[in-house]
Amino acid sequence: MTNKSKISFSIAIASLSHSNTFKTIKNLEKLKTKPKEVIVCFPTHNKNNNKFKSNFFKIKIVYINKFSQTEQRIKAIKNCTSKIVLQMDDDLILEKECVDEMIKCLINKNKKNVIGAVLFDKNINDFFYRYKYKFFYQILRDFYNHYICLAQPGIKKMGTLSKLGLNYGIDPRFLSKNLNCFDCEWLNSFIIGYKKSMLCQLKYPYQGKAYGEDVINSIYRKKNGIKHSVALRAKFTINKDNKRNNFILKFSNLIRILRSKYYILKMINGSKIRFLIFIPFFFLRTLMCRILNNFK
Repeated sequence: MTNKSKISFSIAIASLSHSNTFKTIKNLEKLKTKPKEVIVCFPTHNKNNNKFKSNFFKIKIVYINKFSQTEQRIKAIKNCTSKIVLQMDDDLILEKECVDEMIKCLINKNKKNVIGAVLFDKNINDFFYRYKYKFFYQILRDFYNHYICLAQPGIKKMGTLSKLGLNYGIDPRFLSKNLNCFDCEWLNSFIIGYKKSMLCQLKYPYQGKAYGEDVINSIYRKKNGIKHSVALRAKFTINKDNKRNNFILKFSNLIRILRSKYYILKMINGSKIRFLIFIPFFFLRTLMCRILNNFK
């Protein structure tokens, strides 16, 4: 088995914000195992004279004449010189040993695997995907997920896609403490793998923010024989901009979210009739979550 301490890896970042990228690089400098290089891709219209420096790894800035997060990632990955590449957004905060745990999982799999991590919500000091709630709310969630979204019952839906293409994440508390790596059907966009597997990505079919592109690419990778796993001891958080976290902004994007979900539905040949049934419940659940301030 390869010694993970000798493994060289690159990090590819798709970014729109120079200030976010600066914060991300500072966080990466705190990792237990440092990358060989960090490649950041900006759209050309974001070009400026900012210089990014690090005493721990090389930093290379590339540009693309398109406004597409997926194509930014692909260009950044193509510019990586390591065989193993980790891709991430510019608003993530990684725990010190996060990448080590992901690499440990990767080297125990074959080259047609990509590895994700567990998303942690620092605002409530808990895992982002949770499967245990107060009694009445638990009943409502189970009914919604199983009968409306066509997901598997209870914790069986962890790491799966429902028959409508809706994604369910991982809560490690419901898995064995002796388990390091959990096989699943989809991963978010924070993943590590061999360069060839990492380049297996679809161009997002719509303009603007790429809602659901992580699920779209997971389905695409699976169709190309690439498997997904989560390193259960690897944790990361998202540095949210609370100023933008308001009802009007989020509600204005619901149609775009549904458009993306319908595209995913067609990828998996899901039922259009059941999707039509799902839509009013989707709006109702979203409204309730905003009122109760209880985000997924």
